[in-house]
Parts: sequence; structure tokens; C-alpha cells
Amino acid sequence: MRKWVGMLLSFVLLFGISLPAVQAEGPDGQDEYSGVGEQEPNDAMDTANVILKDSHVSGSLTNTDTDFFKVSIPNKGLFSLYGTTFSYEVGANIVMYDDQGNKLESACESSTENGGFYCDQTLKPGTYYIQLKSVNDTQNQGIDYEFVTFVTEPGVQRISGETRYDTATNIANKGWSEGASEIVLATGQNFPDALAAGPLAYSLSAPILLTTKDVLPESVIKFIQDKGVNKVTIIGGTEAVSSQVEGYLRDSLRLEIYRISGNDRFETASKIADELPESYEARAIVVNGRNYPDALSVSSYAAQNGFPILLTEVNTVPAVTAEKLSGKEMTTVVGGTEAVSDAVFNQLPDPERISGKDRYETSAKVAELLPNISSFVATGTNFADALSGSALAAMSGQPIILTRPTGLSEEAKAFFNNYGVMDYTILGGTSAVGSEVEQELWNIANSQL
Repeated sequence: MRKWVGMLLSFVLLFGISLPAVQAEGPDGQDEYSGVGEQEPNDAMDTANVILKDSHVSGSLTNTDTDFFKVSIPNKGLFSLYGTTFSYEVGANIVMYDDQGNKLESACESSTENGGFYCDQTLKPGTYYIQLKSVNDTQNQGIDYEFVTFVTEPGVQRISGETRYDTATNIANKGWSEGASEIVLATGQNFPDALAAGPLAYSLSAPILLTTKDVLPESVIKFIQDKGVNKVTIIGGTEAVSSQVEGYLRDSLRLEIYRISGNDRFETASKIADELPESYEARAIVVNGRNYPDALSVSSYAAQNGFPILLTEVNTVPAVTAEKLSGKEMTTVVGGTEAVSDAVFNQLPDPERISGKDRYETSAKVAELLPNISSFVATGTNFADALSGSALAAMSGQPIILTRPTGLSEEAKAFFNNYGVMDYTILGGTSAVGSEVEQELWNIANSQL
């Protein structure tokens, strides 16, 4: 079983939306039919309901019922199916067959402990059948189920622009193509104020855009106008994003403005934490506030879990950070003892540490908290691209792996191979993440199949 299966299955078990009773017409260009309601009779291969490779399917089973679904795979890739019966007593048994009726030796499993079921199978182009049966006796009253299917093909994409400001805007355009009511705006010239911004942006469903101190980039103005933005949350004081930029946003673009700032980076991070929704787990992330790699590596994980990112000095805990930690029960420190000393570590609530010999190994270890078959990759020698990409990575459920401009670390390669990562999004141009890295990613992606 791949190590990221549990995360995706948990996602499906929380998937509480209803589906329209729509029957797919088949894989002949009908891609708009992603929602499929089971249609009887479908108890044999020759009456199987046709679904698309990327579908959200609903149906029901009894103890005498068998449901078949037919799917066509156009290109070789990793076929994944994740579903639930919404029952802690009755599960669904899942089997896959090829078009000759031969049972596949699939990585398919089901559980009556939580009603979940899944398949994870590398498939060649062709037609396949999915069979569902109830695991337990349902006394004919029927159980409802839902599942999602998708195919991941090897791929490497790049999001970049002529400048870091354009790259940030292009990242936002990728993730918020349908519009954004709000953006988070930070300086692109230095990192301190924005280190903790990822969880905030995720909680607001907002992209992170970058600006110079005194002039708002044209690409940002265009995004605001094109995407229907009506509110901007500025991170940092006027030394980071000037009152001139704030005035332009308010007076010329007619936007609501909210600024989060403190006397220093530590207080700004604490104030950002005040804006986050209450997390179900009383945990905080603590990183060194004088450098950016560890904060950016953990940003996607922190955002998805609602954990604030708080900043510390190497050997002392700033008063504002200590105050914010006073209500926390657990702490995750990211970075080694040269970033956060043992003296600081031992002052924190129930601390644990994630670290490596350098920023790249630390980044790979943090990524193990977010195993996925897809990953973002950004340079570890500058902060801008990873900062801009943190909200999109969190929204996508993916980690951000830091890399040297000319080659992946051995730890990054090991992570990608161990977790079967085959789809990559590079953040930034070739001066940030070089073509050598891009080729390495292609090689790893193709090797997964």
C-alpha cells in the first residue's frame, strides 16, 4: 500500500456532498459528466455503467447486489479509486478486471471498520471493469456508497514569470482561475513578515501575491481587476508595504484593506496566528525567524491543519511567541539545533523536532507529513517562489520540496521514489530551478510506472 493512501481515503470519508443522478455517456468527449449516479441493471460486465477516468460516483448495494462500472484509460498512468459506504458496520468489496474478464492483482482493499475502500493500480491504455459487492449482510435494506476515480500520468509543469511578482501572479492564476474575492499581499523584497502567511492565506481561500514597497506591480493590478478581488490583507508594516501602495489599493482600486503587522517579525507572526480559525488540535509550528527555508517547507502542512507558524530566535523565545504558545499543548519544531537550540526546544510545550543536515533534507522530512503522488518544487536559495506557492500547495494537498538550482538533493530523490511521486509543479524560472532539475524530475516521474 502506498503511504499516502490513508490521507486520500480520509479525504473521501469526509466527502459529504450529494451527486446528481446523471449517467455518463462514455469516454468519447463527454468530459463534463463527472458526476455519475448508478443506473440499474449493472450487475454484470455487459451491463456495466460507463464512467469516465475522473468521476465522482454514487450508488447503493444490498446483500444480493453486485455493481459493475466500466472505465477506459487512454494513457498509461496510476489509476486511483477512493470510496466509502458511510457505514462503520458494512463495507464494500472491490475487484478490478481487464476487458477479457481477467481479475487484476490490484492493490485494492476495503475496511468494515470505517466503510472505506480503495484501489491503486498502474494501468496500460485499455478498458477495465470495477466490481463492488457488500462485505456484510445488509438484510436487503441497502447501503449507500460514493467513490471518486482519477488517473495520474507522469508530468512536470512549470509556473514562472519574468519576475518574482509575475511568478506569484501566475501561481494565483493557476489556482484561482475562476476568481478570488480576497488576496494576501506581502513584500517580495524580504521574507520576515510573510514567513507565517501560508496558513492565513489558506484559511481565507486567498492567493499570496507580492509587491515592491512603494509600487504595486502591473500583474497584481491586473489580477485584482480580472478576478473580482474586493479585499486585500496586507502582511507587515509600512516599511514592508508602504502607505502609498495601501492608498492606491483603497482609493484607486476601491478595495477593502486589512493590515496585519507588529513591531517586528515575531509579533507579526503572532498576530497572524490570532487571525487563524481555531484548530481541532492545540499545536503550533515553531521555526527560526531569521531565515526562511524551514518555514516555507512546513507552510503547506501547517496551513492544511490550521496550525500557526510562530517564530523564534536560535537561543531565546521572544516574549510574543512565548505568550502565544502558552495556550498550546504541542509544538513541532522545524529545523536543527543551529536554527532552534535545545535550550529553546526544552521550553516549548510537548515539543517534537523535524530536522535534517541542511534545509534540503529538512524539507524532504517535512514532506513526509504530506505524502502525495504530486508535489511542488521550489528553489531553496530564495524565498519568493515558495512563499507564493504555499497557498496553492496547501489547497492542492501537496508538499513543497526545496531544491538547489542545479540538482535535487539525495533526500528529495529518495522521498519522490519512496512515495511514488510522478506529477510535479516547478515554481519559478530556470534561474531558480534549472533544466537539470526538471530533467531529473521527468526521469523519476517516468520511473514510477
